[in-house]
Amino acid sequence: EVKEVPVEKIVTQQVEKVVTRTVEVEKVVEKVVTQQVEVEKVVEKVVEKVVEAAPAPMTQNLLFQTDHTSGPRGAAVDWALERFSVQFPHIVVRYVPAPTQVEIVYGAMVAAGSTPEAALMSGWFAAQWYTADAFVNIDDFLAKQDDYNPEDWYYPGDSSGVDFADTVPYGHLGGLRGKQYGMPYQGNTNGQHINLQLMEEAGIQWPTPGSWHLEQGFLDDLIKATDPEAGTFGIEVGGGNGGSWTQWNPWGWALADDPSIMYRSADGTRTTCWDSGADRGVRLAVDMIAVHGVSPKLGESRELAGEFRDLFSAGKLLTARNGGAVGSTIGRIAGRFPWSMAPMPEGPRGPVPHEITEQPHMISNTAALRDTVEASAQFVLFMAGPEVQGRIAIDRGSMPLRKEVHASAEMASGPPERHNMWKEYLDQPDARHRQMAYPAWLEWINSWRNVDAAHAGDLSIDDLMERSLARADRVLEDNAEAYQDLKTYIANA
Repeated sequence: EVKEVPVEKIVTQQVEKVVTRTVEVEKVVEKVVTQQVEVEKVVEKVVEKVVEAAPAPMTQNLLFQTDHTSGPRGAAVDWALERFSVQFPHIVVRYVPAPTQVEIVYGAMVAAGSTPEAALMSGWFAAQWYTADAFVNIDDFLAKQDDYNPEDWYYPGDSSGVDFADTVPYGHLGGLRGKQYGMPYQGNTNGQHINLQLMEEAGIQWPTPGSWHLEQGFLDDLIKATDPEAGTFGIEVGGGNGGSWTQWNPWGWALADDPSIMYRSADGTRTTCWDSGADRGVRLAVDMIAVHGVSPKLGESRELAGEFRDLFSAGKLLTARNGGAVGSTIGRIAGRFPWSMAPMPEGPRGPVPHEITEQPHMISNTAALRDTVEASAQFVLFMAGPEVQGRIAIDRGSMPLRKEVHASAEMASGPPERHNMWKEYLDQPDARHRQMAYPAWLEWINSWRNVDAAHAGDLSIDDLMERSLARADRVLEDNAEAYQDLKTYIANA
């Protein structure tokens, strides 16, 4: 049998011995003179060299689940999967839409050892399962990647990486740190957009630094924009678009006497979200319905919003909170009125601080069982990389966490106007995060964050806060041992 192999033709030059020849020269006298001239004889030699072809990488298959299946988020995922298949053809990603009630289902999967190798998960989910070895540390893989620099990202707190960063400032500008069990994907922070048409109609000026105090200039502008007969309001604080604890809690940080307030103490023993005057944020939110009337009451929003699903998209709110995903809002507004990202209102020390969080792509222990850890890590690193995060800046179903993406032309382009204000938000040094590295985080946060009873007038805000804090601290007490176990596990990982 004849085997064909690729060859290289290598041409070499070899100089052989010197020879002489006799050359007649012009006769100047009657005597003949001879001159010896050195010449080279060039010999070409062809050498065949066998080059063995490098073995093709072994094909690996992995399962990936996400609930980003439609709209701007689904578009970014579809684009990313196609690009990944081109760049890494030996890694076959089988994409399965995540089920409804995804965290409950994932919990059952973890218990059964059947989780997908890579999955988009809420940032709090993993903390309850780390000590069961449910997720894989990928620090060794990341250390071998020439293009991996943890400073390329804003650090979103303890979710895909765990560092127990429980003080202010927590160092989000310094990049990723701690033990990595996945990579960031969908970021979120408390931004704010504003209806420019309502601003003009109400005679509201664009806010300047020092002019938009939460309890003064900002509140005054909300009052100017409110006309209950026309169905327009300054803001919505009681459910629906933008009305939640992630709005009024940062207000409290801005108004608190202590600039270092976080949601709970670093040792996990006390709920601190309303300490040192930080309760002024939630009190202001309750008063915006009951006293100032600048927000619709609970239950009124759906009818007022009609086909547009939320009041801001319906053109009936001056301002609304946004966490970073404006793609759906762009589609609902569809150019009916001009709108823009806006500066944050202020407290005595400056703008309302931002909280940063994320939904990461996590790598489960299924990858270790199937020997696909490196393939899974390559995939989630790609999803966190500049190409995919840059695509998110175009589709706008999420907020990117790559720093260079926030400085890009794609992020700066509208709509909305001033879309690159997300970079201004993220670059503030006093950001917080949700302290998700806690094994009972969801139970704890749910024990205090719902203040609808106060919005509805069923409870006074003082009674509500007293009951909520008592519940929250009981959760911390009941899980003190599990929290210490988690800290020990991460330290030894």
